[in-house]
Amino acid sequence: LVPTVQMVIETATSEIRSEGTMHIAVWCGLLLQHAYRDVLERGFVPPVTRVYISFYLFGSPAHKYKLVPKHWVVELNGQSVSSLTAFLELARTLPHGANVRLKTCDLNGKIGMYTVKTDHNYWRGYEVFADQHYEHKWVLRMLNEPREE
Repeated sequence: LVPTVQMVIETATSEIRSEGTMHIAVWCGLLLQHAYRDVLERGFVPPVTRVYISFYLFGSPAHKYKLVPKHWVVELNGQSVSSLTAFLELARTLPHGANVRLKTCDLNGKIGMYTVKTDHNYWRGYEVFADQHYEHKWVLRMLNEPREE
C-alpha cells in the first residue's frame, strides 16, 4: 500500500462571468464588449481594461485604419479605460471628424497604437444593453448625433 500525500494550495482567482454578453457597443465600426468567457479562459487579461474588440465592420473607419479583433482597448486619447462604460463616456465627447488615438493590447500582451478618424454621418456609435429592471428587454442608445450640414 502506497501512502498518499495531500496538499492544500491557496491561489488567487479572477472572476469569469457566465451569463453571456449583456452590453455591447459599436464605435467607428468596432464591436466592443466585455471579453467573453472563451477569451478570459485563455489566461491573459490586461490588468487595466475589460474592453474587448470582438469584430469590426468592413468599410468602417476601424477597417480603414487597420484595427482588428482579438485586442483589448487600453487607452482612448491617452486616458485609461477600465470598462466599456468608461470607454463610452470618453467616446461620447468626441466630435465628428476627430482624430482619435487608441492604445490596444493583443492576446499575447503586445501593445499597439492606432489613429482613427470618427465619422458620425455614416458610422454613428451606439450601445445595446440588457435592461436590469425588465427581464428580456434590451435598450439601444445612440452615442453621437450626426454632423449638421
